[in-house]
Amino acid sequence: MAHGAEEIFRSLTANRLNKLIMSKNDIGDDKITTGRMCETLWKNRTIQHLELEQCMMGDNAGMSIGEALMRGSALRYCSLKKNDISDEGATRIA
Repeated sequence: MAHGAEEIFRSLTANRLNKLIMSKNDIGDDKITTGRMCETLWKNRTIQHLELEQCMMGDNAGMSIGEALMRGSALRYCSLKKNDISDEGATRIA
């Protein structure tokens, strides 16, 4: 996991971006980074468009995004193409 991705997610908590594209970054699927991603999406009420294509993410990421959506994220569009999220992880997002 790229430690930089975790720092980016941490800095976005209070940021006012509405579109975030982090495709083709080695974000990975460890629980620390995906947890930080969930926290960012939940606390940041402005990110509506998120692209995380080809980021080597799996079911932990799917569960984190699903959790953020249940908590009340502003997210309206999320692209997770070409990651390793199984049907179970995708179900958590839906």
